[in-house]
This record gives sequence, structure tokens and C-alpha cells, in this order.
Amino acid sequence: MSGLSSSAEGVEGALAYLSGPAAVAERLHSEADEAPRTILRLFFERLAGETVGDVARTLAAVTDDFALSATDPGGTNVSGRADLRASVERLSSLAGQMLIWFDFDEIVLQGGSLGVFGTMHTTCSTSFAVANLGHSAEVGEGTLTKDSALSILCRYEGGLMSREDAMFIPSASEMLHTPGARLPTLGSLDRALASLV
Repeated sequence: MSGLSSSAEGVEGALAYLSGPAAVAERLHSEADEAPRTILRLFFERLAGETVGDVARTLAAVTDDFALSATDPGGTNVSGRADLRASVERLSSLAGQMLIWFDFDEIVLQGGSLGVFGTMHTTCSTSFAVANLGHSAEVGEGTLTKDSALSILCRYEGGLMSREDAMFIPSASEMLHTPGARLPTLGSLDRALASLV
């Protein structure tokens, strides 16, 4: 996990949660050809929209018949554009209580596809974990983070993302407690994302 601190105030604190979009932006800046730049730009916009709860920004990156297949040890769930909208709205309603963020170890581009490999982090406030996830109040204030190994394959058609196949394998370890930590606001995340492009 990249550099989480006890403070998420302002852009600097928010950037600690944006290593995935930062890696995409870095790769985007290094690409000279327009086709891979378009794919990377769309992936960045999709990540950014989901991160800050911007439904319009998220949906602008995907086709009308967008399909998402998500697989974890419990099975596979296939969903579409309406489910993506609902997911972004739900995460937005949990701002300050829960945030899903990413570290990408590798970004691969081939033809009209993009693959990323890395880690998905689910971080929530301890008060949210106690109220909703059955955690003991004894952990004290701060945040709790659960990691999952992640691979994503995105396909693009007509200049938009048409399909995403994602696989998650949760870590067997306990949630990591960061005492005194607070999640960044949507505003600070949005400003931090703007600083990356």
C-alpha cells in the first residue's frame, strides 16, 4: 500500500489514495500514439468518475451496452451500465466512510484492449466498520483496509469502453488498522485527480 498517513486533508493526503489513477496518467503522458492515449484517457476518466462519485463522468467513458463481469472466490457477477450507475451512486453516498482505491503494478495495452494488474484496497472508517461490518469498537478511531489481488481486462469499441472483466482475490490477512486516519473528502480527491492530468 502506498504511503497512507493519519491525515487525508487536502490534495497531498488525497494523493495517497490515487496511486492507480496516477499510474494511468503517467503512462498516458508517455504514450505518443493517439489510439493508446484514447484508451488510457477513457480508463482514467472511468476511475476518476468512480472515485469522486461523478456518475456522468463515469458513464461517459462506457458504451450504452457496457458489460462488467466481476469474479471473486464466491463466483461471477455480470452487470451492465445501470448497475455501474448504482454502484457509483452508492459509493458516493458513503464518502468519508468508505473508499475503494487501487495500486497498479502493470498496465498492458494491446490493440483495443487494456489490462491492469495490482491491488484493490477497500478502506473504511472504523466507525463504519463497527456499525456495518461487525467489527469490535475496541480497535479505536481510524481506518481499516482490506486488500485484494486484482486483474482487469477492458475492451474498447467505437472510442468507448465496451466490456470489463475483473477478478479479485481477497487477502487472507486481517484488515489493516491505521489509527487516527481519516478518508479524504470527495472535493480533495477531485482536486488531486485534476493535478494528475
